[in-house]
Amino acid sequence: MSWYKTGLVALTNGSNIVAGTGTDFISNVRSGSIFAGPDGKFYEVSAVTSSLSLTLAMPYSGASAVLAAYAIVPTQGYIADLAKSATDLLNTFGAFRDAYVSGALNGKGLELKGILAGPGNLPANPASGDAYLVGSSIYVWSGTAWTYSSIRGATGDKGDKGDTGSITPELQALRDSAQAASQTAAQTANTLSAALSAFSKVFLGNRPNDPTTDAQGGALLEGAEYFNTTTHKLRLYSNGGWDNVDGAVQQATGNAALSATNAAASATNAARSESAAHDSEQIATAKAASISNTLTAVTGQKDIAVAKATEAQGYAGAAAASALLAQQAAQAVVTGNVITSVNGKVGAVVIKTTDLADYVDPVGISIVFGS
Repeated sequence: MSWYKTGLVALTNGSNIVAGTGTDFISNVRSGSIFAGPDGKFYEVSAVTSSLSLTLAMPYSGASAVLAAYAIVPTQGYIADLAKSATDLLNTFGAFRDAYVSGALNGKGLELKGILAGPGNLPANPASGDAYLVGSSIYVWSGTAWTYSSIRGATGDKGDKGDTGSITPELQALRDSAQAASQTAAQTANTLSAALSAFSKVFLGNRPNDPTTDAQGGALLEGAEYFNTTTHKLRLYSNGGWDNVDGAVQQATGNAALSATNAAASATNAARSESAAHDSEQIATAKAASISNTLTAVTGQKDIAVAKATEAQGYAGAAAASALLAQQAAQAVVTGNVITSVNGKVGAVVIKTTDLADYVDPVGISIVFGS
């Protein structure tokens, strides 16, 4: 029968209590079994109190340990338990056997009615001899009450390994993959084991008083911690002594909470500033577009005004020229039907461009008088 090694255990030097993690002591350990401790010594199991706890016959003499490996060595106690179960079964159904031998059960017998999920499902008014299988036990109505006994024996020894069959390329690939996965799992287990070992040297678990060694019996490390179950305080090892760390932890927690609150407020303000900047950018863009449109309109009006001014200037020049000609004509000397002179000048009269410089663009205008 193989040794039982499922889960991990915690032990304290001088105590006979073994506390399990992930264990099932009820189903796999018996009083009288051998407990192989993490200190390499063997101890007799005196009692199994629960699936996660058992009691040793002698106090544990090794260094205190947390989450340590262990083993349960099977003994002849399992055979004794099996013999006791068989005796109990015979005692339970002895009356039926005697009735059968005497012939009292002829035509009656034991009738297996079915399989039920639990004892609570047994019928309230059965007939004598009715039987039901519930889990690994058989329940029989004796006429006044249900009696039961387990029909499951102890687990047998592991059989011999069979011959290796032929391996196809596909199976070979699967086996290689499984081996690689197994190696990875082993490496991960080693890593976790190392991490647990390192962690057990820093956090020493629950203790009633200040420890003088770590969980592995070594010297205490600076910064090691443990929870004092007497004062209900978390304590820190520093400068060769133990001190409560509750105040420092609360201060650090408060500072962290304040920093988180300030960071949240800063983030909110930043979001608002970003939103305001975005709104201002949109307003500025709209204003710029409006100004651009206004400038475009003003530029157009300016161009129109310049054109009108130029046109008006031309009209003014023409009017000035007409006025000058009228003045010249008003000062002309007429002899008969012919203008003989203008302003004392006889013959051709030329109005020079300089005479009209204040009124029109310099365009030569001439008036020739003839007989």
